[in-house]
Amino acid sequence: MVTGSSGFIGSQLVRALLLRHERVVIVVRAGTKSSEFPKGDVIVIPDPGDAAELGQSLSAHGATQVIHLATHFLARHTAQDIAPLIESNISFGTRLVEAATAAGVSRFVTASSSWQHLRGERYAPVSLYAATKQAFEDILRYYSDNAGMSVRILTLFDSYGPGDTRRKLLPLLLRALGTGEQVALSSGRQFIDLLHVDDVVAAFLHAVSDDCPDGTFTVSSGQIVRVYQLVQLLGDLAGRSLNVVLGAVPDRPNEMVEPWEIGLTLPGWAPRISLREGLSLLISPQEDCSTMEKS
Repeated sequence: MVTGSSGFIGSQLVRALLLRHERVVIVVRAGTKSSEFPKGDVIVIPDPGDAAELGQSLSAHGATQVIHLATHFLARHTAQDIAPLIESNISFGTRLVEAATAAGVSRFVTASSSWQHLRGERYAPVSLYAATKQAFEDILRYYSDNAGMSVRILTLFDSYGPGDTRRKLLPLLLRALGTGEQVALSSGRQFIDLLHVDDVVAAFLHAVSDDCPDGTFTVSSGQIVRVYQLVQLLGDLAGRSLNVVLGAVPDRPNEMVEPWEIGLTLPGWAPRISLREGLSLLISPQEDCSTMEKS
């Protein structure tokens, strides 16, 4: 069973599970459009908002493992964002693990965020979003210790890959590479750890296997670069400079401007796609579009 299947990573994960001929149940929250569901032979369960009813659905469909990826991300929050953050990142997850326990689900896998570890500390939240992610992990600890739930938590940094429409830095830079539009950035001193979505999916597939131990593990590319270095690398691979203005906007509070090491690497897994290779694969379509526009 998978949540967050309409998201970038979740949709890719569901496709990978279907290719392995797994029976996949997806739980969708109110407001998710049917057009956002992954294509394929999946069973769709609307979130009823009630743990007991959700547990009955999981039991009826024979779900044995849960991969919980649904989240509500905000770099900064306002007072109006507090309720949605708590509902998505704490309440929904708690209903889900309660339902999974009642349904006899044996394994619960979820994603953690590097934003919970400013300066590489064991816990130092960058934002309220990061604090809500940590709160849910603390709740998971209760179910692991008292309900016998097998829990694996994968700490993610930044992901990328084809078809990424999220409002994130790399898609913005790739669009600018094709259009020539100017991009105003902050200092560019921030570190970024970009992992190709195929490697992220491989990590979650490994995390649900019997070969993976319980615990919290880091899923990193091992190739941390500063933002300004990423801009330079994209220009080098494309053969032309991006129209990027560094220092045009102020840095946000609590930026990741120091190198970090966070926890243990996921045992039995390693990234296969280097940053240079992954970016090259994304730039090629940009080159094709550019050529078509000129012709």
